[in-house]
Amino acid sequence: MSVNAAGRSRFEAPSYDVEGTGGAELDVSGWLVMVFARAPVPGRCKTRLAARFGDEAAAELAGAFLRRTVASLAGAGGWELEVHHWPGDEPGPVRRA
Repeated sequence: MSVNAAGRSRFEAPSYDVEGTGGAELDVSGWLVMVFARAPVPGRCKTRLAARFGDEAAAELAGAFLRRTVASLAGAGGWELEVHHWPGDEPGPVRRA
């Protein structure tokens, strides 16, 4: 992770030193990264936080965490991204980037 001008961390695609490549970076193009998350539904996520701060606040926080994760991964580039959540209305990914 790095820090931007606002002091917030920013996810960067990792580079790997793969044995036998002489230190060359691993090419992640064509990879599929899948995020599995619990949908930010009040009363169904972040239950330990909800016990102290309430179901709505916990769901808002869970949604913010998920949005940040997806934005960071989508912005890092080089791979295809799918987001799956539970409970879900439709089978398959809810977002592809």
